[in-house]
Amino acid sequence: MDTREILIKKLHDAEENVRDYKAYSEHVDNGEIGSVFGKFAEESAIQATKLQELLDKYDNK
Repeated sequence: MDTREILIKKLHDAEENVRDYKAYSEHVDNGEIGSVFGKFAEESAIQATKLQELLDKYDNK
C-alpha cells in the first residue's frame, strides 16, 4: 500500500466509525453508553475531516 491508499483506507475506516457510533448511540439502552458513543462519533468525524484534508493536500502536491 502506498501513502494515498493508506489515507483512503483510514478515511473510510473513520467514516464508518462515525456511522456506527452514531447508530449505536441511538440504540443502546444505557444513557451513559449512548453519550460516550456519541462522543466517539464526534471524535471519529474530526479524524475523518483531518484525513480528508491530508488526502486533498497529498493529491495536490
